[in-house]
Amino acid sequence: MAYTIDFNLPKLPSGAVDWIAAYNDLCDKIEAGRTISTLAGVNITQYQCFYINSSGKAVVASADTDVVGIWQSFLNTVDTLGLGQLDGTMTNKKWAWIPGTFLYSGINGDLSATPSKGRRVAYVLTATKILLLTL
Repeated sequence: MAYTIDFNLPKLPSGAVDWIAAYNDLCDKIEAGRTISTLAGVNITQYQCFYINSSGKAVVASADTDVVGIWQSFLNTVDTLGLGQLDGTMTNKKWAWIPGTFLYSGINGDLSATPSKGRRVAYVLTATKILLLTL
């Protein structure tokens, strides 16, 4: 199946279409939240806060920079294409956050529960699931 360039939504092919699969795929993507497909401007790993630089590439955010979202792809090196998540929910079974708290962008783009580290970027729903805030 083909996908839109920026937001990774399914594009239906010409000819026969598996409507149930297409509908389910679209619902799953909408449920998870919007993503943006872009080139990495630096080495960037999954769950790092990122922003788009003046070259239109994703770079790691710090405690002092704006944040567009949280990187979704596992690992991207410079000039490779990846996905950053802009809103919705994100789950990582290895997290151990305290539900009901906010998360902030840390000094190296990491998520932190310490408010003094950076901008508020997410809200903890469960120990392993967060809600990205509209940034």
